[in-house]
Amino acid sequence: MSKEDQMQRGQSARQTADRIRDMILDGRFEDGAPLRQSRLAEELGVSRVPLREAFQLLETEGLVTLRSNRGAIVSLPSPSEIEQLAEMRAQVEGWLAQMAASYATEADIAKLEAAQAAMETCSDEDWSRHNIAFHEALLAPANRPHVIEHLRALHQRLFQRFGKPIISVRARQRQLREHAEILDCFRRCDGEALAAHLETHIIMSARPAIDHILNSRRSQNANKSES
Repeated sequence: MSKEDQMQRGQSARQTADRIRDMILDGRFEDGAPLRQSRLAEELGVSRVPLREAFQLLETEGLVTLRSNRGAIVSLPSPSEIEQLAEMRAQVEGWLAQMAASYATEADIAKLEAAQAAMETCSDEDWSRHNIAFHEALLAPANRPHVIEHLRALHQRLFQRFGKPIISVRARQRQLREHAEILDCFRRCDGEALAAHLETHIIMSARPAIDHILNSRRSQNANKSES
């Protein structure tokens, strides 16, 4: 397979994963429901190869569980799981940000300001990418690449799958205000205030994802009662 073919195949798998993710988060499938390959392949107009690869991508996000010789099932996270992951990320990132602030140069602060400015004007589709850039610019001066890589994976597990419910006009305005407070603390090298603002920001950012799961389950339970 050529490099171009591999790129096209990977793109097809990501696009398929995006569509299935939307279906799961929109309540199309209940937690534990099987994902029938033949039915999905026909509905989405794709072959089974990108479909299987899409399942693998969604498994890394915690939305799908692959069972040996038994296919894939929907595996929605519980509100408790999301809350605990957010708390863990908040603690680690708060600690690392304090360290980063003590080492930051003017160039580091300029990168953080540029990331914040990009978030103020970007589209919803680019919001997550710029948000990640802001947080990584915040932590980079600490020079802990392995910790940052784990935080990146944790962020994706928490928020990539909930992009739509998290991004709204109100949420963007709130997060930009919180980022501005974090940036101000970083400039002043106020480590204690920086960690406190950052931890609150991360935990609050998990709330829309928790609410989305709760609302989805209420809707599914109501549909069961009516049927």
